[in-house]
Amino acid sequence: MKLLIVSLLSLLVFTGCTVTIVEVVNAIVGQGYAREVKNEVTMKGDKITTIEVLESSDTPGLSTQVFAVMIKRVIAKNGVDVDIVAGASGSSDGIL
Repeated sequence: MKLLIVSLLSLLVFTGCTVTIVEVVNAIVGQGYAREVKNEVTMKGDKITTIEVLESSDTPGLSTQVFAVMIKRVIAKNGVDVDIVAGASGSSDGIL
């Protein structure tokens, strides 16, 4: 599949067409405190625009607040080189 996409993009470049990637959505699974945390990460070009937690078994209430803080940090930094939430390292890791 990747070879097909690369081939098509190469063909478009050689024929003078402009290719613009508008939005890419990735499913990411992180290890949370209790179990895996399933996330959906949306990117435009090389910029992270949104992160949505799809599924988590971490403690409701606490994890929701931790996820919100971590999502803001990751989006602001446009990467995962961010500080975790003190006292909630397991849930923080679920976003990373």
